[in-house]
Amino acid sequence: WDVVDSMPGNRHQLVATEPRSGWVRTLYPAGENRFQAGAGWFAPEPREDTLEFDVSGENPATDSVSWNRGNDSFTGHRAPVRRQVLTIESDGLKLAGELVLPPEGVASRPYPAVLMIPGFGPLTRKTPRYVADQYAMAGIAVLIHDRRGTGKSTGVYHPGAINEFARDAKAALEVLRAREEVDAERVGVMGSSSGGMTAALLHRKDPDWAFFVCRVCATDPLWKLPALMRQGWERDMAAADVLDAVA
Repeated sequence: WDVVDSMPGNRHQLVATEPRSGWVRTLYPAGENRFQAGAGWFAPEPREDTLEFDVSGENPATDSVSWNRGNDSFTGHRAPVRRQVLTIESDGLKLAGELVLPPEGVASRPYPAVLMIPGFGPLTRKTPRYVADQYAMAGIAVLIHDRRGTGKSTGVYHPGAINEFARDAKAALEVLRAREEVDAERVGVMGSSSGGMTAALLHRKDPDWAFFVCRVCATDPLWKLPALMRQGWERDMAAADVLDAVA
């Protein structure tokens, strides 16, 4: 996927993931139809992996890819996850959403499901897509959406609109539970980064979750974190200790 939304200056950056192992890397051009990946996220060097796409067929989007790591070589295909575009109505706005479903045969309907709440910034569905695909390949349906005022969603984006984001999340959760492909008794929430604050507000309004995943997220109010940090600095605490205290 192109995770352009999360890159500085809205630069394009391709990402590939291998569902069985959880391998996720950013890809860097290394020739025609060939890309290389480094040892970590956003790290082109030292090169560890090379992926070369076979675009000779009639449908290049689903043709095979050769993946080389050291002396090991693998051949794979695009993961057959299914995607359904939908609309979420919230506060008189229309949020552009997407339901990511497991491939046929991976799990039985109705599926357990998770609503993904994005982190800080004017993010669209492009940013969490690689994580959504991982869930789908494990048999879990996922709802992702463009934030208000971003992508194809209406409205105006404001970085501090946590209450509005919580209302949007509640509307999205209701849409997810109502889907016939989803088991409404097995629906959870995942908050990424500042999405954890949104999740905390959402839980006050709608606490009936089957599970919660906190992905490097904070659940204290946004205003409270700088106060905690300031207290630590005033006590001459080391930076690492301040961050541990906040965590």
